[in-house]
Amino acid sequence: MIDMGDYTLKEIVDMLVVFGECFGNYREAARLYRNRYPNRRHPNSTVIRKLKIRAEQGQLSA
Repeated sequence: MIDMGDYTLKEIVDMLVVFGECFGNYREAARLYRNRYPNRRHPNSTVIRKLKIRAEQGQLSA
């Protein structure tokens, strides 16, 4: 499991927003996030998927 402490709340929200913009496509979300935020750490599709699951379960924290 990923440690949410590794990401700021802003990064987490931005990842989930990008995921929504990509209509549920995890790989596309990872690509778009990398392009939109070139100076940040770049999560892969698995990280974004795990974030989405944790968000659905109400388990997000920074």
